[in-house]
Amino acid sequence: SMTGEYLRTSGAMEMYDVITGSPTQWFDLKSGDEAKLASAKAKNRLQLRRSVARNAGSTYAPDFLGMLKIELIKKWGNYQDCGGMRNMPSKIFSSTELVLVDGEIKEIDRDPGQHNIGMIAWRCTLCTPEYPEGRDIVLIANDVTHKAGSFGVDEDILFQKASAYAREKGLPRIHIACNSGARVGLAEELKPFFLR
Repeated sequence: SMTGEYLRTSGAMEMYDVITGSPTQWFDLKSGDEAKLASAKAKNRLQLRRSVARNAGSTYAPDFLGMLKIELIKKWGNYQDCGGMRNMPSKIFSSTELVLVDGEIKEIDRDPGQHNIGMIAWRCTLCTPEYPEGRDIVLIANDVTHKAGSFGVDEDILFQKASAYAREKGLPRIHIACNSGARVGLAEELKPFFLR
């Protein structure tokens, strides 16, 4: 899915050009609002990133969101199979990307793959049988498709700011690490200390 969540569904009604027969507009079936569909170029970019991650023996970082949702569904199923009386909430998982804007963390809803560094962070709400009203966490992941997920200055800043955000909000922080280490050569003053 374009949102990084596997089980989100939507429907759109196409409006056609009467002369060419080609679709020109799409409208959301639920709200009736005009819908923007993901372009083939955006879909291909995501598929390419997923392929790069698989070739590195990993998972494309935004796909972990979908995996979390699937595991929540399984958890609720097991709970109910064991006699649990609560009903699974209609929305058991949501996420908002934490993005650096002018040096500060901002919560922004955007499609996956819009980041330009090798680190991504989200604020996620997980509704479990133990916390049916939802429990928030901060999830940080290296993006192995961007410079092998290595840490540079931008990645370090996002990691630090997202971690501080979690501490300030009192939220658990989870880091999914898949990287090739640090990018050496960023600080000229350190180069003399490395052996050749």
